[in-house]
Amino acid sequence: MIQLIGILVVLNTLVSAIWWTAKHRAWSAGMAVFTGLGLSVGVTMTFHQHLLELAPADMGALSAAAASAQKEAAAVIALREKFESGVTMAFHQHLLELARADMGALSAAAGSAQKEAAAVIALREKFESEIGEIKRLAGQSASPAPVENVAPAPAAEATPEVAELREKLAASAAEIERLGKQLEKARPRVAETGEASPAPTLEALQAAAEQARILPKSGEILPPPQARSRTGETAAEQAALLKQRFEEAIDRHKEGQHQLAYVAAQACVELYESSRDAGQKDGPDLGGVTTDGAAAIYSVAAEICQRVVQHERALEWARRAVELHPSPERKALLATTYLNLKRREEADKIIEEANSGSDPASLELRKLLTDFGIIKAARK
Repeated sequence: MIQLIGILVVLNTLVSAIWWTAKHRAWSAGMAVFTGLGLSVGVTMTFHQHLLELAPADMGALSAAAASAQKEAAAVIALREKFESGVTMAFHQHLLELARADMGALSAAAGSAQKEAAAVIALREKFESEIGEIKRLAGQSASPAPVENVAPAPAAEATPEVAELREKLAASAAEIERLGKQLEKARPRVAETGEASPAPTLEALQAAAEQARILPKSGEILPPPQARSRTGETAAEQAALLKQRFEEAIDRHKEGQHQLAYVAAQACVELYESSRDAGQKDGPDLGGVTTDGAAAIYSVAAEICQRVVQHERALEWARRAVELHPSPERKALLATTYLNLKRREEADKIIEEANSGSDPASLELRKLLTDFGIIKAARK
């Protein structure tokens, strides 16, 4: 019925348009609007059923497309979750492998620490046995009379061990005297050129120790065999043992065996201080150590302490080294010790001294602090 009405509307509109054209021969705006509106209404009424059939089909297609998009989105989400799960599992597996490797490294480090501890114990036992042997040899050639009243013992009463020890001490004295003469020749050149000393590395400290010459500059290191300290050793025996401990500390430090170097350095300092105390009571210094030599002992021991993270002991010995002989190298070593202990005010005093002075020692100290990055670290 609606289709029939639509057809009639279309026909009526066409008839009206033909009549208007035949009568007036020109179209007006109103007639054009009427004709277009009539045709639109007629066509719509004629074909409305077909349009209603097409609309549900389009809606169904849109619904199917939306459902397909939802499925694809769900598949993408599932794939992403699966990927993240796989990555997490792989990362966890990597963490487990790293943990196993770290545990193996810790076990190896623990075994190495045990070996080093055993070596330290063995070195201490060896040191104690050598001290006992020296005391025994000293007791064989000693006289029970007081030191100032003892006459030289006859050569025939000396044991072969004592004679051998004296020969070794004499050879050591000759070598030290030779090194001392070479260094004495080099000192004027350094004073004239004003060349800065190298940074206080292991080699620099070792050179400073040789320059200081732990034994007297005259090379006379063999006092009469009967002159003995309160511990029973002669001054020459103590000097030789002190030199041996000092060289052993430097050798172990150079080899990277810092724990063994620390034990030897501690023994060297204790031996020097005991001989120094005995010398203060008995008159001469039985260890035969000069002021520069004592400063070298303390500075080398302080650097070794830093390597084994004994910063408090390093500060104590570095201060003593500076008090005995305040060279630029030892002041730089003291500044590093202050910074290790987070005591920046004391380190700043040394830095201020280096920056404010214009003498060769201040310039050398400033160069050392700059090379070590101490000035930069302290200013931060």
